[in-house]
Amino acid sequence: AFYLVECNVNPASSKAQLKIKADHGTTAEDFSTLFQSVLSECGLS
Repeated sequence: AFYLVECNVNPASSKAQLKIKADHGTTAEDFSTLFQSVLSECGLS
C-alpha cells in the first residue's frame, strides 16, 4: 500500500495536523492510528 502524508507541526503548541491519502482506502484509518501513536511518542498530539 502507498500513503501520502501531509503533516503540519505547530511547535509552539506541540500539535500536529495530518492529512492522509491512501491507494487502498480500507487501510487508511489503521495507518492514521499508527502514525498518530508515533507522533505522540515524539511528544506531539
